[in-house]
Amino acid sequence: MNRIYCVVICFLLGLAGCGGGGGSGGSNPSQQALVTTAGPSVVLPASSASQFDVSGGVPPYRVGNSDQAIAVGAISGRVLTIGAVNPGSTNVIVLDNSGASISINVRVGSSIPLYTTAASSVTIGVGDAASRTFTIGGGGAPYTVQGSANEVARVEMIGATQWKVTGITIGTTNVKIRDAAGTELQVAVAVGAPELRVSPTDLKLFPGITAVVKISGGQPPYRIAGGIPAAIDAQISASQPDELIIVGKLASELELSVADATGQLQKVTVKIEIGQATFGFSPSALSVSENDSQNINLTIFGAAVGEVCLFTSDSRYLKPAGATCRTASAAGMPVVIETGTLGSRCVNADTEVTITAVDSARAVGSATIKILDNGLGCGAASFAISPSAITLNASTTVGQAVVTGGSGTYLVSSASPAAVTAVATGGVITLTRVAAAAANPVVVTVRDSRDPSRSLTLNVTVN
Repeated sequence: MNRIYCVVICFLLGLAGCGGGGGSGGSNPSQQALVTTAGPSVVLPASSASQFDVSGGVPPYRVGNSDQAIAVGAISGRVLTIGAVNPGSTNVIVLDNSGASISINVRVGSSIPLYTTAASSVTIGVGDAASRTFTIGGGGAPYTVQGSANEVARVEMIGATQWKVTGITIGTTNVKIRDAAGTELQVAVAVGAPELRVSPTDLKLFPGITAVVKISGGQPPYRIAGGIPAAIDAQISASQPDELIIVGKLASELELSVADATGQLQKVTVKIEIGQATFGFSPSALSVSENDSQNINLTIFGAAVGEVCLFTSDSRYLKPAGATCRTASAAGMPVVIETGTLGSRCVNADTEVTITAVDSARAVGSATIKILDNGLGCGAASFAISPSAITLNASTTVGQAVVTGGSGTYLVSSASPAAVTAVATGGVITLTRVAAAAANPVVVTVRDSRDPSRSLTLNVTVN
């Protein structure tokens, strides 16, 4: 019998000694049904206790326990006390003197079911640099993780609520995540090459102008798959093996394929326009995925020698790196476009950002970058909270909700802090009852810290 169990048992036995003893039996046809304010189920943190009222039936009342290693109950007069000992689920039964009974399911642990931030299946690369870390929450701590194939991937807890998987060799493994109550989740892990990506995926340029396409993911080394069309010169950079260098030669629209060592392919669409503008960008139009975070390389050509100033139409998503104004030479000027102030390029729908340059002669050139919404866990649709409504009362004073999507760090505010307070810890929002609300529900607002325009609402009924 562990120390927590002993403490709770002694506490409850002390309460039981105050009342709730024997008494004469009897029945009354007009007697109300046996009821308790505990309801059919309660959730309690380990080593805590809550009290509930018992009424109706035929006093005196008594308690039966199915598993006192998880939770114990005691009656003092009309007050039922339930103490949580260890994570798990059990039933506490309240009986009256006529034999009527009520069964209360007691769950010791979190009010949130066991969860992990990992998807049901994930793919990782080989080596420490490609390892992934995920969070565990809900259920009842402590948590454990176990992999089915240690020769494929190393699976380990790296804290009380985080686990890490590191690929060792190509293959698959299943990761089992358990809480103290024995609840289990499984994540299928494939160790291999992550998805091959190129950025930009399509571009527009003039003959004689160089464009740089960044390659990421997959399994290096990278190569150009198939033949190289006569309308362009293309090669993988010798000094930067993750860059594809393209030079337009003839007016054309074509596709070029990039391959990795495992055979994955990604296509780059290239449109070479007739003629050459006197001042502009190369490429002048391109598309990138919202999941890409790599810098975008542009070149200004034809600008007057002297100062060139750069501007963006939406600094939240994309902005020129470095000083706003810099000096251009006759040979042209490279420009790097980086992720904007939000820290990510997640968009709600396909979004165009215009990069504008003004040279010393006050001529204007521009490039249009389209950020593509792929709808696969980056955009606003993935920003959600569960559950969306919670009820708190004098017996259940604390509740939790889980936020998914967004940047991973959140800002929370309660419309009535005098009734309920809210705190964000990672993706878990903890709500604490202060007092009954003057008007229900109390709206708790959750915002993405990197993009406060993205918000969720949680309705909290505080009785």
